[in-house]
Amino acid sequence: MPANLYDEISYPTQAHAQTHPDRLATMATLFGMNPAPVQKCRVLEIGCGNGWNLIPMAYALPNSEFLGIDLASEPIARGNEAITALGLANIRLVAQDLMEFNGAHGEFDYIVTHGLYAWVPDPVRDRILEVSKAHLAPQGVAFISYNANPGGRIRQLVREIMLYHAGAIADPLQRLQQGIAFLEFTANCRTDQDPWLPLARAELEKLTERVPGVVLHDELADIYEPVYFNEFAAHAGRHGLQYLSEAIFPEMHAGSLPAATQKRLRELSGGDFMAYEQYLDFAKFRKFRQTLLCHSNAAVDRVPKPESFRNLHISSPVYRTDPEPGSAPDVVRFQGFGGASASTNNPMIKAVLGKLIDVFPLSASFQDLLAFADAETLADLLMKLYGARLAELHSHCPPIAPMPGERPKASDVARYQAGIGKFVTTLRHGHVLIEDEIGRGLLQLLDGTRDRAALLDALKSAGVSAGDLNSQLDASLKHLTMLALLLEQPQS
Repeated sequence: MPANLYDEISYPTQAHAQTHPDRLATMATLFGMNPAPVQKCRVLEIGCGNGWNLIPMAYALPNSEFLGIDLASEPIARGNEAITALGLANIRLVAQDLMEFNGAHGEFDYIVTHGLYAWVPDPVRDRILEVSKAHLAPQGVAFISYNANPGGRIRQLVREIMLYHAGAIADPLQRLQQGIAFLEFTANCRTDQDPWLPLARAELEKLTERVPGVVLHDELADIYEPVYFNEFAAHAGRHGLQYLSEAIFPEMHAGSLPAATQKRLRELSGGDFMAYEQYLDFAKFRKFRQTLLCHSNAAVDRVPKPESFRNLHISSPVYRTDPEPGSAPDVVRFQGFGGASASTNNPMIKAVLGKLIDVFPLSASFQDLLAFADAETLADLLMKLYGARLAELHSHCPPIAPMPGERPKASDVARYQAGIGKFVTTLRHGHVLIEDEIGRGLLQLLDGTRDRAALLDALKSAGVSAGDLNSQLDASLKHLTMLALLLEQPQS
């Protein structure tokens, strides 16, 4: 028995958080737009599959409306079963051909098209943009992800190697297995210093780490057409849409590159923002973009102003850790996830990050943080922390519990997901992988009716035994709280 029932849980990823209205509204707000409030908006997802991107949104935003369409009827049926089981009345999943989508569906504040644009023929690409233009509210935001060049060329090469060997195999999983096996052969058939070999091995490692269904979609679909950013932007422009930003703010910047490289990129682009983004793709050898669009006539301000932050909230999952050896006594090191870190002796930065640590998993308002700096200085710092992946900005605060409470309650969506699989969705729309059955069982028990004693009895009845189950339960509940899986309870 592990010391923590959730030792085998990975931390939430941003697999779908970038598609949430909160993210889209935040980016629009930063760049001078006036998007619809997340708490009361309309959202369309094109190519929604089984709806598991939209369903947690609908649960957490009961006053908003959600529509998902997909050509495949079987995933839609499975999603509608979940919607019925969860009792959600503000979401519809419809099996429909995008080419037949019409004005009867009305206007949407946010439109999401994830994992479709690079894998469909040209007429469907045009239709994605036509629908986004025709059905997007005046201050609306459209999210479109696509495989980007120049890095997309590598994935294209890998795809072609796999398909040559295994493309005729009818069974999808066998085709995938044989394709990967042949790629492994090509990556390891020689021991010389050919520059292709380490590249092939790196791509092979990435493929084997991903979910098989995702690889089938991304690498072995019938169509795979990566595009350059400037090509995508021009295509959007022909349909009356303009580039707003990337969904993931740090992706728009060269902060991870050497200072000399950053300077040269600015020189090459000559102050042209769009040219800078394309040059940045070459420098980063970018493979994938998650781009936000808005109407061509929408006013976009490329330099966020302090007033843009006034209605935003800030969270940070960083923690304090030991500074580098030899650091000054007043230096504090903050460590985030995914390798993000910062060491500083600046009192303002230490105070701001300290406050965010204290309130996590909740957020602090911009006003809360004005105690540590004036508005302009604070806005500048938050942009730097956001760009360094040490803080997140939000336009909406979900009902996350700050502590487990006497009768802990997990979100109904997470409890439902724990009963059917290993992935659950947090209230911040991240994904958590729960490998062990005991952990999934505990999550399903957290329906808000059981206190600690009842939870311990239920775990014992399920055959869970350990030296100090009580302390393990407390540790697990605290962990679930930090993962934003527990709901805030009304005050009694």
